[in-house]
Amino acid sequence: MFSIVEKILSRASGQTNLAVAEYLSCKVDLAMVHDSSGPRRLGPKLAEMKRQLFDKDRLAIITDHFVPAHDEASQKIKRVTEEFVHRENIRHFYPEEGICHVVLPQKGLLSPGMFFVGGDSHSTTAGAFGCCRTDIPPRPNWSDQRRGLRSFRRC
Repeated sequence: MFSIVEKILSRASGQTNLAVAEYLSCKVDLAMVHDSSGPRRLGPKLAEMKRQLFDKDRLAIITDHFVPAHDEASQKIKRVTEEFVHRENIRHFYPEEGICHVVLPQKGLLSPGMFFVGGDSHSTTAGAFGCCRTDIPPRPNWSDQRRGLRSFRRC
């Protein structure tokens, strides 16, 4: 009998039998980054690799860490985020609407059975909505990122 997490991972990875310590590569239903973890790091890497985002409709960007912009550095982060959103035509952009892990369910972006990756340690809140969530690692696999996948070892 599978747990809900195993069912979600099975669907997202396309594998029917999941073994402990197995490496999985799962299709991401939704990715979330905020002003600190997102465009200022993601944008330059995409440009360097000459790549596009995997799917603009499966990415949510929320500004919540550097708002209000209280100094020159936070103003620059806000500007970089807004320029990235405009350039990439990001549909799910929520500037200064609240804390990222609260905004997602408020906007109806989380639903049971989703495989969700988030750039904030509190994003595990998604579990309360029946989602399986994992982080976007500090040094992500950029090959996976550009294809909308998240690879990791199952515990």
